[in-house]
Amino acid sequence: MKELYSVAGITKQALWKHRKHQELTACQTVQVIKTIERKRKDHRKMGVRNMYYMVKEESPVGRDIFERIGLSNGFRIKRIRSVIKTTWSQRVEYYPNLIEGKILTGINQVWQSDMFYIMSQGQVFYGVTILDVYSRKLLSLHISKSLSAKSLEIAMKKALKQRIGYDLTGCIFHSDRGGQYISKSHKLILSQNKMVISMCVLPQENAYAERVQGTVKNDYIVFENLRKENMAYVSSKIMRLYNSEKPHLGLKRMTPDDFENYVNKLPQIDKPKMPIYQWNHELLTKSQLINKKKKVAKKKKSTTIIVNLK
Repeated sequence: MKELYSVAGITKQALWKHRKHQELTACQTVQVIKTIERKRKDHRKMGVRNMYYMVKEESPVGRDIFERIGLSNGFRIKRIRSVIKTTWSQRVEYYPNLIEGKILTGINQVWQSDMFYIMSQGQVFYGVTILDVYSRKLLSLHISKSLSAKSLEIAMKKALKQRIGYDLTGCIFHSDRGGQYISKSHKLILSQNKMVISMCVLPQENAYAERVQGTVKNDYIVFENLRKENMAYVSSKIMRLYNSEKPHLGLKRMTPDDFENYVNKLPQIDKPKMPIYQWNHELLTKSQLINKKKKVAKKKKSTTIIVNLK
């Protein structure tokens, strides 16, 4: 055997270490796969990297190896796009966008809301989400069979229940221009709590709510056996998983609940500041500006052609 080792250019000790390393790697791989499978039962569409931060303390390997093992063993996620429209813009009342460029320094300064649809068992269900932009906490998730102002009213009452004991004076409630958001019942609730209405023109101006509702719908609800009888249970379960277990990159890999507990203990001067993105590019603001730019460019082009013909 010594001659064989010598011909191969290795030592018996090196071979032994190599085998031990292979055994350790195989053991770690099995542990990681079992961990991912266990977490995927509740978080069916959570990325492998986010999952690592959920189990960081018990993981036998670092982030990059954890992610590599997960992706190479078929745990890559696929996204599904929506095709049904849930926002029917109204042309009766207009409210300005009050949050662009605003710097948040705590919770209850800006809430955002959006609506979505989802198919289950051949039926269409509708959902309303309301979140605190600063902490990304899902304050309300209400699933129903109708896309009505009553559904929004119920969702608002759920969100207010989450914030019992807080003064909401001046809190900006931001949404798209859906007709539900100018209903009498909704405006009454905002008025009673001294909250302020703000609306977007383009979807990207409501990006935080759009992102959260996409996660709620495509990462969680789609895997539930949603029925009319269990809508409340599913809503409650997803809120718990999202707020208490899902880490967020923008919150330094903390969950919304952990982040709120963390910042609530800090003095106001030390609380993290969160700037809300301002869409100030001329091609990403209003259609009038886009049309005006096109007309000017077309006019210049026409003038150039006439000069060349002379």
